[in-house]
Amino acid sequence: GTTTVSGGKLLVNGSLASGSAVTVNAGGTLGGSGTINGTVTVNAGGTDLLGASGATLTLANATAPSYASTCTLKILASASTLDKISVPNATTGNSVANVNLLIDTTGLSVNVPSTVIYSAGGAITGPFASVTVIGNTAYTAALDYATSGQIKLALSLPSPSTARISPPNIVNGDVASDFDTVIGFCYKVEYTDSLPVPPGSWIPLGEAVQATGITMSVTDPGAVLLYPQRFYRVVQVLAPCP
Repeated sequence: GTTTVSGGKLLVNGSLASGSAVTVNAGGTLGGSGTINGTVTVNAGGTDLLGASGATLTLANATAPSYASTCTLKILASASTLDKISVPNATTGNSVANVNLLIDTTGLSVNVPSTVIYSAGGAITGPFASVTVIGNTAYTAALDYATSGQIKLALSLPSPSTARISPPNIVNGDVASDFDTVIGFCYKVEYTDSLPVPPGSWIPLGEAVQATGITMSVTDPGAVLLYPQRFYRVVQVLAPCP
């Protein structure tokens, strides 16, 4: 029979038989890392969640999944991989032209190289009706439809330009300053009390912090009162932040 998802989420992590069709209605979500051998229909307002935690959801029926206008494919991006959908046995009728692609980059802080997110046994009609990035919206999504039967996705953050560091603001002996950042990148501030600085001798002023805006602020408590001079630098570090 047919399994209908009209609310909540159905995660298929095993296998559904060929006679078990799945229909996803508005408000419902289909996902998982298993195999669905029956037909799949995602109606308007329904969501097909690509894979699960970097896994692949396989739609194995010879009939391509049916996606209604305004339905959604949602992909969860992690630092190491992307969720995927595979439709290996459908040689015709594969289309994502009605589908809104939603890419969730929450917690992601590195670039993701071009990776297959949707594959089929035949050509895929595209492009997606829309592409939206949520979570860390600084990411740019680049989709590649050039290879027949595949859709690839790459995610990238903008390259940081030369950072502007504001002149220090001194209040009650504390030194405060702010500097330009790129959302999602990690930064730390280091200091020294003399120049030149031998390699490895810069001292961290606190832990590295991941930027959530286009500027960050730093304060060095009591620096003016304790030291006749102090020099600062801003360093971009690899994510995830410590």
